Amino acid sequence: MKIAIIGTGNLGKSIAKGLITTNAITSLYLTKRNLDEIKEFGDYNSVFLTTDNMEAVKNSDILIFAVQPAHLEKILESIKHLLN
Repeated sequence: MKIAIIGTGNLGKSIAKGLITTNAITSLYLTKRNLDEIKEFGDYNSVFLTTDNMEAVKNSDILIFAVQPAHLEKILESIKHLLN
């Protein structure tokens, strides 16, 4: 499965760890405004770190939103043209 986690804070990190340890992914995109906070995931095969939500959406089939509710509408607005 090609999965993106939009917003890799505490919840997103936990989900990512579970997906990685169970080999449930063919690729995993993790987005975060500050990539230094998720750099520990950079050594895994097929895990991609980015600050660009659109890049993650374009390269994924499944999206997981792990963002604060106040930020969700703005994020959805910025990627809606990529959703089908």
